[in-house]
Amino acid sequence: MLRMRRWFVNRPRTIPSLSTVAFLLHLLLGIAFAPTAWAGLLPQWLQNNVMPALLIDPTDGTIVDANAAALAFYGYPAETFLGAKKITEINQLNADEVRQEMAAAKTENRNYFVFPHRLADGRVVAVVVYSSPVTLEGKPFLLSFILPESRSTQLQAELQSYQERLETVVAERTAALEAAQQNEKRWYQLALAGLLFIVVGGVVYFATLRRGMKLLVQSQREIELALEAGALGQIHWWLVPEHRLRLCPRFLRLLGIAADDPQIWSLDRWRDHIHPDDWPQLEEAVRAAFQEGRSRLAFRFRIRHTDGTWRTVAAWGEVVARTVSGRVSEIHGLVRDVTEEVRWTEALERIAYHDPLTGLANRNGLVAAAEQAIARVAAQTGSRLVVVGVLDLDDFAAVNLRYGSAVGDATLKALAERLQSLTMGKMPCLIAWARLGGDEFAFVAQTQEKPEAFQHHFQELLDIVALPIVVENQELDTVVTRLMPK
Repeated sequence: MLRMRRWFVNRPRTIPSLSTVAFLLHLLLGIAFAPTAWAGLLPQWLQNNVMPALLIDPTDGTIVDANAAALAFYGYPAETFLGAKKITEINQLNADEVRQEMAAAKTENRNYFVFPHRLADGRVVAVVVYSSPVTLEGKPFLLSFILPESRSTQLQAELQSYQERLETVVAERTAALEAAQQNEKRWYQLALAGLLFIVVGGVVYFATLRRGMKLLVQSQREIELALEAGALGQIHWWLVPEHRLRLCPRFLRLLGIAADDPQIWSLDRWRDHIHPDDWPQLEEAVRAAFQEGRSRLAFRFRIRHTDGTWRTVAAWGEVVARTVSGRVSEIHGLVRDVTEEVRWTEALERIAYHDPLTGLANRNGLVAAAEQAIARVAAQTGSRLVVVGVLDLDDFAAVNLRYGSAVGDATLKALAERLQSLTMGKMPCLIAWARLGGDEFAFVAQTQEKPEAFQHHFQELLDIVALPIVVENQELDTVVTRLMPK
């Protein structure tokens, strides 16, 4: 017995569950603060309680009353247990050990004791005892609630399990909260980075846009200077849904129209300003761009100035838009006044290809006319003949000696006019006349006749040339000494 007592005293203390402690405290507080003392022994609600309860006489330790749960736990019948058993018979600790346990409870600041109690079958079990003094029928008693240590251990295990589950839930919730906070922090960082990116991107964009606008304005100024320096006008031609043209002020000034802003012209107004001979050329250029799929156009045409003169302009256009079917719908173009250039070109061509005295073609002009005639014959079907003839005047130097070079030049001019009239009158087969030099002339003719049949034209030509020429009231005879067809 002593060995068992030492084992019990030295074994680890088991702490009851908090739920049990709360229940007992509630129960004890309810008893302590009851308005009146109990009228009898254990009341009915304690008799039916599932927790074993003992009512003990503090003077000698006699168990005065016990509920059904206590009788069932200890295994004693009521007649041998109530009023017959003392708590010291059940509690296996002696008085010193009881005092030690009470001191330990006080030191450990707990309101329960742990004692070894003997059951009716001889087993000794550890129990947790909650005791509180009460007064029943004017007598002091000690009310003790007995909780088997196995039940206490079970409750503690449940409490530990609940605590672990609670800690797990708290840990999970904490981890989830931390993860949410981390995600929120990450989203804040991403949002901040995105905002920073937008701000930086916006700054870069607006800086680039500003620089681009500056470059665009500069480019527009440079283009305007280039257009002004090149005397170039701009034209914008819409063909769909209806023909409309926008002419820039520079182009309008070229036509003698004072304007500070572009003007929109209808097709009829535009056609009225184009030379009638050149309008088909414009239509053909647009038609070719439409049918052949070309995107660029280049042509010249004459346009009427407000003073009534015709100005020759060179135009370069580019197709910038087409309809779904491929039809040209919009053309942008540049125009430049080339009237003076055309005049200079024509003057140079006249010097290069015409005789300055008679106005007929010179040797270069004769060669060009012959090449054109040969090219036409080669391109046409059927047998055709190109004839080149040379003639000179007999003793023309005597005219210069007798009448002077002025009369001689006038004679050559008159003869040139007579020869030139043949190409548009009696002999349409003659294509061109040329003065090769001095009193020597040549012609180019084109016919479908055979060479032998063309001989009668030679005689007719000699008769016409031999007619007298009147110069300054002087009648001069011209005699052709040579007529050589080639």
